[in-house]
Amino acid sequence: MPSALDSALQAAGARIIKISGTIALTGMHRVASNKTIQGAGSSSGLSGGGLTLDLGLAAHPACAALEKPGRVSSR
Repeated sequence: MPSALDSALQAAGARIIKISGTIALTGMHRVASNKTIQGAGSSSGLSGGGLTLDLGLAAHPACAALEKPGRVSSR
């Protein structure tokens, strides 16, 4: 059964996903198009695993800043 985070990341349509606290990830987690991930506070974030962006999102010019090694990957 997928986690609440995975369900939100893979849902159809636009979503704003707010992270409160630190979520420990294991492995890579797919992010569907039209998702915004925001930390709710200075101690919020993701640790451990990573995020894989769908090609449609990663190819968009506005996402060029995210395409840095070690931060995200695209497939």
